[in-house]
Amino acid sequence: ALSFGAFIVLVQALLTPGAMLAKLGPLTITSEGLRVGAAMALRFLGILGGSVLFVATTSPEEFSQALSTTRIPYRYTYVLVLALRFLPLFREEYKRVREAQALRGLRLRPWNLLSHVRWIAVPVLASALSRADGVALAMQGRAFGRYPRRTPATAISWTSADWGAVLAMVCGLVGVGWFLSGGGAGWP
Repeated sequence: ALSFGAFIVLVQALLTPGAMLAKLGPLTITSEGLRVGAAMALRFLGILGGSVLFVATTSPEEFSQALSTTRIPYRYTYVLVLALRFLPLFREEYKRVREAQALRGLRLRPWNLLSHVRWIAVPVLASALSRADGVALAMQGRAFGRYPRRTPATAISWTSADWGAVLAMVCGLVGVGWFLSGGGAGWP
């Protein structure tokens, strides 16, 4: 993630027009490009960090139960829960395929993207499609989506900690808005 963030900064620094900071042969690094690239990289890392924190602290079962109490149709929420449940399985499958290819004597070079796609991504994709087919058959066999509402196994209700978290987020957004509107200009 950090190397991809650095790549974003580099590409933006080279491709965004503006005041020149340095010239490396035909390439020009601009101050606006560095600013735009840093903003994009920080957004990317912030979203990725928040996503990793969410996935690490919330089990798919709890998330599914919480979403089933909302007015969102359960067919849509189930797609998100399936994605969260299968991500760790795909990571394990990726490791397994890499180890199998290494045992067969295949040496993958990091710079050769086509060999990674051919020898790693295609078997992982085939496994993913096989799993998706199995889940679709199981869902069809259990008449998934036949009824408009789904009954959760256990009901989840709002607690004071949930209201506190919502209040903290609202206060954080108000604070960011205040700073962005110039209210924090005199703040050290």
